[in-house]
Amino acid sequence: MSRRFGWLLVVAASLVGIFMITRASAVQGDAEDKTATDAATLLRRIAALEQRVATLEERPPAAIIPPALQNTKPNPEIPRNWGAGQINGQTFYFIPLSGGNTLPQQRAPSAPAK
Repeated sequence: MSRRFGWLLVVAASLVGIFMITRASAVQGDAEDKTATDAATLLRRIAALEQRVATLEERPPAAIIPPALQNTKPNPEIPRNWGAGQINGQTFYFIPLSGGNTLPQQRAPSAPAK
């Protein structure tokens, strides 16, 4: 009985081995076909990219023009409504940025002179 079981085990192991080998070669063949297809696709993409780079290199470079700066010269005249004041002993200066001659709505009270 054990001899029969031994031969059965050898035959079964051989069949499983043969099945695994044929399955692995089939998968490897599919992988080789896919690799060849991927390589051809990549070569086509490389050729298209090289052609695009060549056309871009033929064009003259676009000039980059910086935006014009607004009024970089300082205003030589001092506005009439500038003022100095103190808050908690700290001197501050109110200098309007626009050219208008109006005073602000509220000014901080200045400390009495010592």
